[in-house]
Amino acid sequence: MLRYSTPLIPNGVMWWLVAALNRPIIESNYGMESVGLFSVANKIPSLIAVVFSVFAYAWQISVMEEFKKEGYREFYNRVLRLLFLVLTILSCGLAIFSELLVSFVVDEKYVEAWKYVPILSIAVLFSSLAGFSGANFSAAKVSKYYFYSSFWGALTSVILSFILIPMFNLYGAAIAIVLSHAATAALRIKYSWQYVKITQWY
Repeated sequence: MLRYSTPLIPNGVMWWLVAALNRPIIESNYGMESVGLFSVANKIPSLIAVVFSVFAYAWQISVMEEFKKEGYREFYNRVLRLLFLVLTILSCGLAIFSELLVSFVVDEKYVEAWKYVPILSIAVLFSSLAGFSGANFSAAKVSKYYFYSSFWGALTSVILSFILIPMFNLYGAAIAIVLSHAATAALRIKYSWQYVKITQWY
């Protein structure tokens, strides 16, 4: 239990870095108003994360039950295709209606936050794919891959935040988060390949 749980502690710290480190960088370059604007922009795509979290609990149980059984690869790929389709539709929907949604739920001084919602929606898509693939590590009882993937994702976020935020303001922060989650998702898919291969995305 100790061997399994120990890598999950730094894994949690890495996710905190991805989510929170950009705030002081934004504040030091553009002030607290920009931090508030970016926080508002983050709230809208988090709706997708809430939907995925409900699915993730059921998915974790299903992976535990089906892992290493005959037909697991087909089951995994079938669910992946469906999940990818739903996440893509939700992300596109948020991108299209982001201005309307933001203007409806926040004060008018934060309406500009809608500009960053489409980019952050892509980040949530990659984050969800990372969570989906990571379920294989729990089933295989190999938690080190959580740490490895999160480490490189967090490092990507830290480096790109320092580079892109001063150059591109909040767009830079959003792009850094997208690339960070994309790196994490790509690595988790790569590490989980030894347990189950992805045969088709569509």
